[in-house]
Amino acid sequence: MPPARISSFDDWVDLSRVWRNDIGVNYAEIEDYQFEAGQPKLYVPDLKFNRHIGEFANQRYTATGELLGAEKFAEYMKEMLPQAEDIKLVNESQATEAKWVGQKGSME
Repeated sequence: MPPARISSFDDWVDLSRVWRNDIGVNYAEIEDYQFEAGQPKLYVPDLKFNRHIGEFANQRYTATGELLGAEKFAEYMKEMLPQAEDIKLVNESQATEAKWVGQKGSME
């Protein structure tokens, strides 16, 4: 696909349509897809959460900006951030799965 200049939302929509066709999107498989009701809404964590620099560095704030005590915060962080077993699972998957993400700088 040749490089395109995107100067409007319509340009983006058109280019996106071309790209989806180029990669072979099967519209029949996705046209009726519905997100399941009851799924948690995604949100951006509060600026105070998990900070290592600045005004809120090393303070125990939740992703919604609530200040917690040390014991509750330790348990909370186990639920919010990847733990050793999560990282191990990802590393194992990356080692055994097909290389669907190329190396940095690779265009093959």
